[in-house]
Amino acid sequence: MPMLAEFVASEIFCERQPSSAALFREHKFQWYAERVQAVRERLDAEFDQNHFVADLARSVGMSTFHFTRVFAELVGRPPHRYLTERRLTAAQMMLAEGRSVTDTCYACGFNGLSHFTRSFGRRFGRPPSQLARKV
Repeated sequence: MPMLAEFVASEIFCERQPSSAALFREHKFQWYAERVQAVRERLDAEFDQNHFVADLARSVGMSTFHFTRVFAELVGRPPHRYLTERRLTAAQMMLAEGRSVTDTCYACGFNGLSHFTRSFGRRFGRPPSQLARKV
């Protein structure tokens, strides 16, 4: 949840750009793409860890607000949504392998079972317990 709170704060205080062209110039596209990819790789590898947008942005030499906007522009969703999707995909695989719902929840970095269950149900259209029972 720390990433979600930081994202919401950045959305409240940042100015809206009329188009994505204002986010970065063409000659800087590669520079941004490399940094965003580095963060994606980190989130993919460390999806079970807590991440803060400010730390991710700092790790690639960008401000928090600018990083969040560039990440969302290049990836199609903000960092916290990307991480949640990654966690849910991993959870689906773990449940299919026979892990319990509780073990899967915490192994994927969710802080609470109810949040995990709601998020999983919204994403896959059924609660994680249904997938776990089918194994």
